[in-house]
Amino acid sequence: MPIRPAVSGASLEWIPVPIDPQYTLGLTEIHAQEYRRPRPSGYSIMACLNGRFGWDWNQAGFGKVEVNDARLRQSGGTYRTKSGIPFLTPAQGPNAACVSVWENLPDELRFPLIGRAREVAVFLIGVTNPMQSRVENGRLIVSYLDGGTEELALVNPENLDDWLVAAVQTEAETEYFSDRNHGIVERIAVDPGRNLGGLVVRAVANEVILGILGITLGR
Repeated sequence: MPIRPAVSGASLEWIPVPIDPQYTLGLTEIHAQEYRRPRPSGYSIMACLNGRFGWDWNQAGFGKVEVNDARLRQSGGTYRTKSGIPFLTPAQGPNAACVSVWENLPDELRFPLIGRAREVAVFLIGVTNPMQSRVENGRLIVSYLDGGTEELALVNPENLDDWLVAAVQTEAETEYFSDRNHGIVERIAVDPGRNLGGLVVRAVANEVILGILGITLGR
């Protein structure tokens, strides 16, 4: 159902964007990998091999990793947030397009966008920690076909937080898809009179992982 956008104040029709080719991992696989490089040449225990913070107290306990994406998987291919924004999501296989400075993953991904819109809504999860607070963790860049961009810096804990820890960010929409896992919906206002070119998702800070779960255009 349409909701009132943060900037324009008009009701929107939401058009989900297929991003299947860019999915890289399943959500349950993100912390099942080992992240070894880049790390300091000297002694460091700030990030464990699974990408979690060395002193990670999250909603499952100390150093625990509990991921449940059943609500996404069982949504029939389209998951709607509590505010009514729909995002396409697969029932099986990879369901997150991940970027990171960790060498396991690309440091940026580009998603084609077609046509015009008033907003671009991005459903994502973040892996971050207190050492990356009050700095830019990542960036969302919407481009137009005729040149120019709209950019949004993702800063922990202003509009980004860690998906296994209780939500603390306040500038975007928090969406819990299980008791202990949540995503964030970032909404970027764009010029409705210009054709969109694409969305770039870029990792900026060390130890951070961004996982794009879905993209939707608000028209």
